[in-house]
Amino acid sequence: MLSQLQERGAVHDEIDRHTIATMCFGSYFAAFYRDESEAEIPEAVVAVLWPGIAKKTTTKRRTKGAVKPAR
Repeated sequence: MLSQLQERGAVHDEIDRHTIATMCFGSYFAAFYRDESEAEIPEAVVAVLWPGIAKKTTTKRRTKGAVKPAR
């Protein structure tokens, strides 16, 4: 999955996919053994890891009715 995300440009090219996968599995199993809700574990893991591996988008969004600056 991480390889596909890199190909799409969603995550940094230089991340260590093996380490990220290990962190995902490790945190999942730790939460599972702490008897946390299984349904919430994947989302919680991604919420913590995603900001560190995602590429930042530079797309500027224009708000509706925005006025262009005068030249």
